Amino acid sequence: MGAGDKTTGERRADGPAEAPVRKAVRTDKARKHVRMTKEERQKQIAEVTLKLVAKHGVHGATISRIASGVGLSRAALYKCFPNREAMLEAALDLLIARVPRWIARSSGDTVHDHLMDMGNQFGPLGVAEFESFTHPWFQFAAASGTGRLTQELAKRQLVFVRDFAVLIEQGKRDGSIREDVDTNLIAWSLMMWAWAADVARLVGLEQVMGTGTEVEIFRRMLGDIAAREVH
Repeated sequence: MGAGDKTTGERRADGPAEAPVRKAVRTDKARKHVRMTKEERQKQIAEVTLKLVAKHGVHGATISRIASGVGLSRAALYKCFPNREAMLEAALDLLIARVPRWIARSSGDTVHDHLMDMGNQFGPLGVAEFESFTHPWFQFAAASGTGRLTQELAKRQLVFVRDFAVLIEQGKRDGSIREDVDTNLIAWSLMMWAWAADVARLVGLEQVMGTGTEVEIFRRMLGDIAAREVH
């Protein structure tokens, strides 16, 4: 057997071993290019957009970065959403869907007790959800102006206030909250307290975080609205 025959023999010997490798590569590529439904693709785009907002801010969540993060062309993005603003709104909706259910996680025999537990739960919950909720939420707030995104942010914020108002009204009915208090005013007070606590966490105010100060402020606020028998 000459040198040429030897080379041919080696190629033949190697041939069968290469086939499965090529097949595996094709299989991996096929997995990467599994066709998504439009709804699945929209959710993927929203998730990538939300991560970019958390990392770079709203203005830094550019179409180029979103397209790169999803692995699509700019033209393909626009088949799922009409514009970048719609992608940001979808990311905001995804963020709201992940909102820790502060009210639902707390408990108590009366609404007043429930509210007290909310004050105790807020600190640990804020730490646990800082990167996934608090940070990106304030990125959206920081970028707000007069556009549609600002209006959408306000609408979603009002949902929280309405939830608090419903709870206050329940407290009036169960006798743990004074009937003469302004429900809307207290609901907004709860919201503003939560904002202040989150801002303290964002800027690293150790004098407030984890010292019991924020909880004591909350307790004093609730003391003003508690029915006399629950003081």
